[in-house]
Amino acid sequence: MKYLIIVLMFFAISCSVFKDLPPNNHMSEIPKYLSLEELEGDTVTYMVQSLYERKNYYIGKKVKVFLKYLDMEIVNQLPGYHPGNKLIAPYVSLYFCEMGKLYTEESGNNIPLFVSIDFESPALLEPITELSKKNNNKWTKEEYEFYKDLIIKDIGIPEYGVFRKYFGQQE
Repeated sequence: MKYLIIVLMFFAISCSVFKDLPPNNHMSEIPKYLSLEELEGDTVTYMVQSLYERKNYYIGKKVKVFLKYLDMEIVNQLPGYHPGNKLIAPYVSLYFCEMGKLYTEESGNNIPLFVSIDFESPALLEPITELSKKNNNKWTKEEYEFYKDLIIKDIGIPEYGVFRKYFGQQE
């Protein structure tokens, strides 16, 4: 009987301790996705809230999952180069405006609009370089087919607070 009481007390104490712990589920920390339309076309807020702050949702998933949620049209892509191994592309940068117009008044936005996606296993550089040359770094169905099944390791965007401060825009 004493043994049963000790076990029940241990169980009660364990339950009270574990109920106060935060859930061990990174998905609970992911903010709600907001479309570009819901954000009234504010591209910077969209990129921060719906892409970057939700990156834990995309990490470990295929690039096509990320692209499925993307409300902005990808104009250009540029594979990343690894300084120690010129045969692989560990990431890709996806641009939402012409790369040559990234920081100009012509683009209508003096804040760069791009996102970088790091891959768990780097892509081979030669085939994507061929596509880049063929399509002049434009994002086409061929680039989509190349990248879609690569697994996302991380997602990065420019530090928009720095750009807004530098260009005198309100945060």
